[in-house]
Amino acid sequence: MQPLAVPGGPIGAIYGTDTVASGVRSLLTPLVQITLGTWLLVALYAIAHDQYIVRLSEEHFTVGHAPVPGVEDPALQAAALAFGASILPGFAFGLALAVVCCEGPWSAVSVRWALRAVGVSLVVTEGASLLVGASTYTTGFSPYSERWVAPSASPEAMAAQSIQLTAYVVGALSAGAAIVWAAVARWIAIRCQGSSGPPGPSDPAVPRSSPPPPAAIPGPEAR
Repeated sequence: MQPLAVPGGPIGAIYGTDTVASGVRSLLTPLVQITLGTWLLVALYAIAHDQYIVRLSEEHFTVGHAPVPGVEDPALQAAALAFGASILPGFAFGLALAVVCCEGPWSAVSVRWALRAVGVSLVVTEGASLLVGASTYTTGFSPYSERWVAPSASPEAMAAQSIQLTAYVVGALSAGAAIVWAAVARWIAIRCQGSSGPPGPSDPAVPRSSPPPPAAIPGPEAR
């Protein structure tokens, strides 16, 4: 006799699809969603960022970094290094932002709003990095000391190193600004909610859900 096919694979067959879906939803709390979502955005940004850096200056990765075992292609090496470098700052940024957005008994900042703040910080980081890199390439002068950017290097190498250093500095500052922005937005939403009712659907903060009131039991005269 063939077993009954249950959606959700073996786990769904054992526990039931609704139980599995409920368990997944309980694990993907807003805190987890913001943390993982932030790291994913940072990782994708870092990989895409390093793909044009390696084409601008291949030696930035083949000479300036330790080789990745088993990886010979410079583009793959840049992607691997970017992925590894994104783990600690991405999770730290995401966890700090998630705590500011979600923790506490008052209204929480929505996941979508928080991830938009991450996106803005990444756009600001890349814009500043490209401006510094373009200036370094055209003028031959880097705003960083010779300890970090050698003046004797090629214009491409100087621009690549200046872009990377700017990404580190501006990335840290913009991440901190996003966290502060979230805290201020949450505080404003709480004040507005307290003075004029609950926030609308476009507001950054969403009220904590509360269980619905119990249904009234009809009396004998209503039966």
